[in-house]
Amino acid sequence: MTRADRLAERLRERELDALLVSDLVNLRYLTGFTGSNGFAVVGEGLRRFVTDFRYVTQAAAQVQGFDREEGPRELLGALAEGWPGGELRLGFEDHVVSVKTHGRLRELLPERRRYGDTLYASKIGNARALVCAFSHPSARGELRWGDRLDSPYLNNVVAPTIRRALRRL
Repeated sequence: MTRADRLAERLRERELDALLVSDLVNLRYLTGFTGSNGFAVVGEGLRRFVTDFRYVTQAAAQVQGFDREEGPRELLGALAEGWPGGELRLGFEDHVVSVKTHGRLRELLPERRRYGDTLYASKIGNARALVCAFSHPSARGELRWGDRLDSPYLNNVVAPTIRRALRRL
């Protein structure tokens, strides 16, 4: 079991999905990277390592078991994309992340709340949105529940999920 695997297990105890590791001492311990600019994100099934253009070759030699990325000029900008779907609870090292950096993280990371398996509330720019991912065989089959207001799936699954989400927005 790797250090990243052990860290990912500990995240469950803290009710986190992922941890942003940016302290260079912790980054070296976790990944083996000895450069001076980079960060890692670790979670269940998630291993991201981001550094700038100067350290790409070094990271390829030193960092194993992570998806390695060359980040943009503002390194944190890499966090704007590449996240799994659904709710995300990201932890960070509070002794390293400044108030300014925390504010930037809030700008970059999508605001998402999960309501069941099919509906997510999200913030896109300044607008709030509901993202639905409903799928049922009857939607495409002979019954075509999307065309019928009396469909059991529509009334028992889709409608209650949307009502529940709207109450929380």
